[in-house]
Amino acid sequence: MKLIDIWNAQEALSEVKKLRKSPKVSYDLMKHMKTLNAEIDICEAERLRLVYEITGVEPGQPVSIEPNTQEYEQFLKQFSEFLQQECEVKPFPMTLDELVQHVSVAGNTLSEDILFRMEPLMKPAD
Repeated sequence: MKLIDIWNAQEALSEVKKLRKSPKVSYDLMKHMKTLNAEIDICEAERLRLVYEITGVEPGQPVSIEPNTQEYEQFLKQFSEFLQQECEVKPFPMTLDELVQHVSVAGNTLSEDILFRMEPLMKPAD
């Protein structure tokens, strides 16, 4: 799994976390979220490091990079390269189909966007 898969799934993970699920699925998801959150924290630290490095601003000071600037393009390139790294996170131990079945039983629905972003994090279908 690549870091970009986890980074891009943050909002979807937050939405899935809010849904009613069986206690077993909730518990499994909670355990897996701890691992994913550790990787998200690593990505966020690298994002901030790059912003400070590229802008030359001292860490801890207010900083931003304006879109459509050379700094912004440099940041996008370097952060995108960082996110392409493989990480040691294993897929969630159920397929996307199984997750959909579990949350549907409780009367929940998942948008196409959530499904699209969750797919790389799930166990592949047989």
